[in-house]
Amino acid sequence: MSAVTIAEQAATWRLWMSTVFMPLNRRMVETVVSHADLLLEDTIPEPLKELCAHVACYEPIVARWQEDGFDSVQPDDHISIAGDFPHVELEAYLRSSFESLKLEQGRLLAQVRRLH
Repeated sequence: MSAVTIAEQAATWRLWMSTVFMPLNRRMVETVVSHADLLLEDTIPEPLKELCAHVACYEPIVARWQEDGFDSVQPDDHISIAGDFPHVELEAYLRSSFESLKLEQGRLLAQVRRLH
């Protein structure tokens, strides 16, 4: 079995980021932006800001990968200055918000049932 080179690892990272992660990341940001009116809070919660910043910081990196002759294996050419995807913070926020919304939904449904 042959060892995977750094160049192959970088190419694999670029492929996954370009074809899987960034399309999903962009959809998440679009959902946040286009449905901000549905947020419970009066301001954009920090985990959602972190998500948007993470995705925005990757956009120029991904664009650079598309340039003719790009073959860098330097970490700075592959990793965002925004750091890792904020999955822990985002998961905690989404879980809390979902649970809160489900409680409110249950309360409203019980109220409707009482009226009928």
